[in-house]
Amino acid sequence: MHTKLKTIGVVAAVHLALYWAILGILRASGFQLFTLGSLLGFAPHPRNSPVQEFLFGVAGFLTYPLALLPDLPWIPDHWIIAVMAFLLNSAVWGVCLTFLFYAVRQGFQRHAA
Repeated sequence: MHTKLKTIGVVAAVHLALYWAILGILRASGFQLFTLGSLLGFAPHPRNSPVQEFLFGVAGFLTYPLALLPDLPWIPDHWIIAVMAFLLNSAVWGVCLTFLFYAVRQGFQRHAA
């Protein structure tokens, strides 16, 4: 059980670090989803590289299951709750991927024996 908790913690930490690293890369590279001018039709939509589009898709994927929650008006006002929600999201990823890893490993051990 101790190794499973350790694996859950490592996977959750990697998930959180990967998510924020991708957001940092997108921010540093000048990624823009839209501009005010493009929304109003005064300017063309921002052009992003395929790498930026891919990273934006990966960042969107990594927000699940948190992204399934409805828009809650209290998240922007209380940053502590937003941080806790991201930590919980990473913990869910850690639990799910760890149990998947151990289930696949146990299945291979049964077939090898």
